Parts: sequence; C-alpha cells; structure tokens
Amino acid sequence: IIPEKKIHHIAWKDQLALTSTNFGIVASDPYKYEMVGTFFPSKDGAPVEVYQTIVIGNSIFANTSSGIQTAVFNISTLSDFRNWSAFDSPNPQVLPFS
Repeated sequence: IIPEKKIHHIAWKDQLALTSTNFGIVASDPYKYEMVGTFFPSKDGAPVEVYQTIVIGNSIFANTSSGIQTAVFNISTLSDFRNWSAFDSPNPQVLPFS
C-alpha cells in the first residue's frame, strides 16, 4: 500500500496519458475510462519516484529518483522491470527532458 499518491507530470502518447507519480508511472486511456497499467522503472521493480516521462520515437524515458530509465515503448512489456535500463547519455548536456 502506497500511503501518498502525488502526481508530478502527465505526458501524452497517442490517446494514452502517462502520469508520473511518487510511486511509478500510471498509464490510462481517458477516452475509454480505463487504466492501462502501472509501471515501476527501477532495478528491482519496487516503487520509485518518477518526476517526468517522455516518449521519443519508440522509446520511453523516465526521470526518476534513481536516475533516468529507458525502455522500448510497448505497453505490454513495460510492467516487467527487467525491460527498463539506465539511460547513459553520450552527451550529458543533451537529455530528453530539456
């Protein structure tokens, strides 16, 4: 049970709202009034604070309390924490959140 539920940011990918929260990412489809999934982009699949999420091409990036995590944007695979990995920028001055 997560005691506090705080929203930091909402990003859109097609008709999905990707809500960055203090425990992970919640994907919802407001047009169908349905929750699509909850994702924990961390090393062990534990809840992690996500400040902002962005989708670029076929990749999703999550700015988390433990660094930037990335994965291939596929709703059916994002719930498996093993599909997320740390984002190592070749140029730290250019990050997807700027």
